[in-house]
Amino acid sequence: MTTVRGALQFRLQTIEQDLKFIKDESVMIGNENFKKLCDTFDELLAEVKKELDETKDALTVTEACVEEMGRDFVKKADLQAYLDDQIKEAVNKILKTKPEPEAEDDRPERGLYLTGIGRLRETLVPPPEDPCDVVHTILHRIGSSAYYTKIVPVLPASKIRKDTDQAIIYFTSVYHRKYAAAELRRHFAKEKMTSVSVRDLFEKIDVELAKRMTRLGFQMKLERTICRFRVANVRGVPVLLCAGQDRKYSEMDKRSLQARLDSM
Repeated sequence: MTTVRGALQFRLQTIEQDLKFIKDESVMIGNENFKKLCDTFDELLAEVKKELDETKDALTVTEACVEEMGRDFVKKADLQAYLDDQIKEAVNKILKTKPEPEAEDDRPERGLYLTGIGRLRETLVPPPEDPCDVVHTILHRIGSSAYYTKIVPVLPASKIRKDTDQAIIYFTSVYHRKYAAAELRRHFAKEKMTSVSVRDLFEKIDVELAKRMTRLGFQMKLERTICRFRVANVRGVPVLLCAGQDRKYSEMDKRSLQARLDSM
């Protein structure tokens, strides 16, 4: 833009200098020819002045636009800096925030592991297709449908939801979990459903111990030292409950339990 303006100004100065030179040398040119030449230069000079004025106006508008763009750029830069600061502040707040504890509903001591959903489906008319609907219906029958918080189907290897035969159920409290477990076992016994079972859940670090207790329970049944057993979640830890001829469950002595587990 500056180059265009400078070129026009230089052109105007050159024409003015040429006109001055012609006037100074008018003695060497005839009066009539001199007048025509001056008229030609005057027209050319006026044309250049007009072009220069128009260029000045255009440059003024352009410079105003450039200035406005500059102000917009500054505004955008300020806005970007503000947004960057806000993002940094949010990230720092997240990093400083302590992770929330595990949801109360998902605590193992409030959960049950149910197997045999396919068998349960056969007892319902019409049989629900979704495994969660089957579980909900059974919980409704035993009076526990209002006290569970979540049903998590354990998908089989085929990943087909309809084929799901196991599910994890979480309840609102340990009491409601115990009540549902007892009522479910009573319902299974009444309907003679031997292929359906329910057991307690445990923390990951306790799963292996619970499995060892289960193997010990089966071994003691084979030895006929007990009639039945159950590995229960008591205050968050696995406990082996055994029953004799009276069929009343009681916790196995911890010292005897540990000795039997060590010998396995």
